[in-house]
Amino acid sequence: MLKSIERIKPEDEFFSNPDEIFWLIGTAYSNTHVHYLIFLSEDGNERRYRVSDVYPYFYLKEPESSSVDILEHIAYEGMSKYVREVVPVMKLNPTTGNDEKLHKIIARSPINVSNRYKPKTALSSIFSSENLFNNHVSYFHIILNEKGFIMGMPYTFKNGKPAPYMDGINKVSSDYEKVFARMDKEDLSMGTLNMEMIHAAMPDFSKMIAVIDIEIKANMGESMDAELAEVPITSISVTYKDNDENIETIVFVLNDEALENKPTSLREKFNDGSFITYEFNDERTLLEASISFINSLNQKIVLTYNGDSFDIPYISRRLELYSLNLGVKGYKLSDAGQFSRWYKKWDGKYLVDLYQYFQNNNIRTGAYLSEYENLKLDTIAEIILGKQKYQYEGRIEDMGMAELAFYNAKDTQLTFDLATHDDNFPSFILFFIMRFGNLTLENANRKGVTAWWSGYEYRHLDKLGYYHPNDSMVERGTEHSLKGGTVLNETQGLHYNVDVFDFSSLYPTMVIEHNICYSTMNCSHEECLENKYVVQNKEIHICTKRRGFIPSALSFLRNARIEIYKPKSEHSRYYAQLSQFVKIFMNACFGAMANQGFAFMSLLAAMTITQTGRDSLFTLTELIKEEGGEVIYGDSIMGTEAVVVRFADDEPPMILSIQELWDMAHEKGYQIVYRADGKEQLVVQGLRVWDGKGWNRVYKLIRHFTIKTIYRTATGKGAVDTTEDHSLVDDEGHEFKPEHISSRGKEPVSSQFILPSKRLSYTDDISATLLLFLFSMCGTASGTYTGYPSQRTVALHFSPKIKDIAQKLWWEAKPAAAAFGAKHKLYSTKKEKLVIKFSNHTQLWAFVRRNLYIKNQKIKPLPSVLSLPEHYLETIYGMLKDYYYNFDEKNNQDRWTIKSSSEMVLFTALANRFKEEMTVVPQPKGKIYQIKRTSDMKRRATVSITRILPDYVYDMETEDGTFMAGNILCHNTDSVFVIGANEDAHKRISEKMGIEVENEGHWEMMLQYMKKNYILINENKKKVKGLRGKKKDVPKFIRKVFADTIEVLNPNMDKKEILDLFINAVIDGKTKLRSGDFEIDDLRRVQTLSKDIHPSDSFGNKCGCGQCYRANTPIVTATKNIMEDLEAAGKDPLFIRSFGRKGVIIEYVRVKDTWKHVANLTKGDIDIDYYEDVFHKVFTQLTEPLGYDLVEYLKSMNQSSLNEWFD
Repeated sequence: MLKSIERIKPEDEFFSNPDEIFWLIGTAYSNTHVHYLIFLSEDGNERRYRVSDVYPYFYLKEPESSSVDILEHIAYEGMSKYVREVVPVMKLNPTTGNDEKLHKIIARSPINVSNRYKPKTALSSIFSSENLFNNHVSYFHIILNEKGFIMGMPYTFKNGKPAPYMDGINKVSSDYEKVFARMDKEDLSMGTLNMEMIHAAMPDFSKMIAVIDIEIKANMGESMDAELAEVPITSISVTYKDNDENIETIVFVLNDEALENKPTSLREKFNDGSFITYEFNDERTLLEASISFINSLNQKIVLTYNGDSFDIPYISRRLELYSLNLGVKGYKLSDAGQFSRWYKKWDGKYLVDLYQYFQNNNIRTGAYLSEYENLKLDTIAEIILGKQKYQYEGRIEDMGMAELAFYNAKDTQLTFDLATHDDNFPSFILFFIMRFGNLTLENANRKGVTAWWSGYEYRHLDKLGYYHPNDSMVERGTEHSLKGGTVLNETQGLHYNVDVFDFSSLYPTMVIEHNICYSTMNCSHEECLENKYVVQNKEIHICTKRRGFIPSALSFLRNARIEIYKPKSEHSRYYAQLSQFVKIFMNACFGAMANQGFAFMSLLAAMTITQTGRDSLFTLTELIKEEGGEVIYGDSIMGTEAVVVRFADDEPPMILSIQELWDMAHEKGYQIVYRADGKEQLVVQGLRVWDGKGWNRVYKLIRHFTIKTIYRTATGKGAVDTTEDHSLVDDEGHEFKPEHISSRGKEPVSSQFILPSKRLSYTDDISATLLLFLFSMCGTASGTYTGYPSQRTVALHFSPKIKDIAQKLWWEAKPAAAAFGAKHKLYSTKKEKLVIKFSNHTQLWAFVRRNLYIKNQKIKPLPSVLSLPEHYLETIYGMLKDYYYNFDEKNNQDRWTIKSSSEMVLFTALANRFKEEMTVVPQPKGKIYQIKRTSDMKRRATVSITRILPDYVYDMETEDGTFMAGNILCHNTDSVFVIGANEDAHKRISEKMGIEVENEGHWEMMLQYMKKNYILINENKKKVKGLRGKKKDVPKFIRKVFADTIEVLNPNMDKKEILDLFINAVIDGKTKLRSGDFEIDDLRRVQTLSKDIHPSDSFGNKCGCGQCYRANTPIVTATKNIMEDLEAAGKDPLFIRSFGRKGVIIEYVRVKDTWKHVANLTKGDIDIDYYEDVFHKVFTQLTEPLGYDLVEYLKSMNQSSLNEWFD
């Protein structure tokens, strides 16, 4: 009996032992149009099965045409050589369920079907797209579904043919009787297939894999980039199971002489008996021996950690250098000669990158509860295994042979343990993804949820006899932004007895209960019109006659999970793993449905899911209150940021800063509530905010003081200043923090405000030139204005610092006012303020009073330019372009300079209205925006970090948590933390709502800094999430102080004891810094250049290649300083330039006013003030929840000490 089945089977008698089991893991396609299915056994035996009688096809709906007519049309288009035959078939319509006549057009090659590849040879290109179906399906999926093969499933070979190995399945079918009883007759076949995929035997992955890892020796100035692969490989480690199932590790390493390092004096220290070392004199021999050894292993799966990006292409490049053809190809070059890391091939082997597995967001959140904050091997291993990499002292390039071999061996052993942890849990997940998504092993490892659900639905529809819906049948939508879930923020502070409630099954439940699917939205049945929903101000209906395909699939999985898997998971690891996968797969369906990469994507369906989910969550929070609980909840944004709002549906939209919105709403009589937590809350009923797609209801506007770090996020369409914890949204609807723009390459959704096509005509008919004056007068962030109703007068006031703006405005407005007949004058006050006054004009004052004037308020809302008649807008836009124009002589480009977020939002909206592509370039210092033509710019999203003085920030709580600020989509959302709830509250809530609510854990104490930044504490366990003290960019010295401090925390400590612990840790750490009790290496940052650093020209202009660094980040500054020092020392220019290349590792620290490489520095060079400030930032996150500002508290302690001394 197979050991793998013995370990993971649900019951002992499930399976019997066949001669040999093979798992379908891949395909191969030959130039002769022959397809092979690849099967692999646990012992490394491979079988290939030839499939030669399945051809690519698509369907055509032309009921009035015969097959002969269609063939004649193909011949007329000159494409007869690309078609095999045309066959009439009957297929079911996926939206009505009715039989329809189609023509199956069978092509000679996959490239003769889809115009994705070669349009000139694609048969689909000569027919109307509305009449085409299934032309998006890959040949790979056609073969599998036509022949009934499923990736990842077990097979045995009889007479040379594969047969499904289903031994033991009948013995679990009785568990599914209740689940099957609730299914429609049509869906029973898919339910049975799901059961078979779930319970079919799993392989022992640990016997199938060989884990490899390489080390290289990169000295100063040498690149580690795999594209260049310019430095030698010094060590290759391989970990695998031998024939006796013992774990073996072999390390192929250069000897000390070849490494040019001194031999390690204590070699026995690094010889723990867990690996065997083979030494070599040169890299070529090492490569030949190691790769040949790996090729000889029975293990056909080569597993790496980040091998896709580094190990495999690096090995490939180094083999190429020595003309060694050993079957490894880790990259390919495009026709333009560009390097592509996405091509991976190792002859006779199959490549799995464990990094890609842990990177998958659905696996990260569903299987590991987002416990790891980065994807470094050390971080993940510590969290999942409780183990770490070998913590070496010094640098890898300085290691002797013995230590290097030890270091390399421990990496592959750690990766092997991760790949097989918890009874092969990662392979359990991967093989289920293969089965449900019909994906090869290599694609299951790398593809996301759209591929999972596309493959599932291809098989689902094909098995039931439906053709696939095309774009004309499904309301897909083209918008990049999607309204998200309801805000459930978190409250800063110290909390006791905290339960974590998980509503992760909310969206799948909404799909099931409301029958939401791409096939059910706005169906054609008259009787379904009454099943109405209002989604983003649009009335839609959902089919009630037919069950949707996705609700049907989810219903089976949900019922099986609740009734079978979860109850059995308490006593069976197999069912616990199964329950987790089903949860992951179910939750992935929403992400797929809202993603344009999904073959059946429907934005309307996705929006309906979130709408129904929002309604349910509001009920849930009320039920939590009934259970005696309280949902703890804040994200903040700067008051200068512009939003587009309207106070009522019949009022014009206005562009206001959030500060102006607060003032105006207060003036309009909205109530301010002073909360117990010290925050002010404005209840703004009826207010709507623009979210990039439509008007979103605002429930609350909250303001409070903060001293948090501010992140300025900029895209080409806008910019926004937010606190560090504020969520932005990417084009797939996923949240992320501003810091992830630089660390993870994220890009937030951004868009200009879209002027309504139908504008109301309530604005007074006055000249466009005067409107420009009114806009400038009341819309700039520079001046204030005062209205005098009795005199029908408006006066502008400008401070002495901005007289130039006033003068420019005066010369713009004076001719218009003169022509208009208004009295006007310019004068200075005693305080040197400049005043422009327009008076004694009834029509002008009527306009101001209607659109601008608020009694006793000197605020600057923009007038209703957004709603003006069309014939005014183009004139106003042209005038604004003149008003803001400021030529960029340095770059010889047109430029418009704007000094407020509100004006930027309006200017870009007008530019968008008149189809001029403009790019916003905010300046890092000061709230200034430079706007240039997009054709002159090459930029992605950027983020800069600033520190502000204590100031008001604002939290906006909207219907779905999203709103546009500065043209960038912002989002508030998160998991639910509940305090004070009654025992088993989640169970009673589940029963009342019909939604699965799980209690993910109880914690005795919680220190909450902000959203996703907290510490959960039990007597013997702690969980730190998001806090800066854990992050790798914080110096090791400070991280250690932080970790040691957290280790001491326990739930029996009171608030004063906790505060004293934190303060003493800071004082002790700062004392060590001041006294020099530290190592420079413990303060260093170690980073790899991700781009080249190119020199500026003689005029100081930066390189315009678009491939190099443009900003002076710390790593860039440190690198430039290295290069300048080498130049001053008279070093060779080629050697100097080598330091600025992509892939070079830079180790640097902060010295006075700059960043420098650690070489040749002394402790006296270190900028101690900077590192003290880092200490403050780290520990402020711990003291602020206790109600204390760290810096102010330390100042008060110092003052008390002085007072005591003088006394």
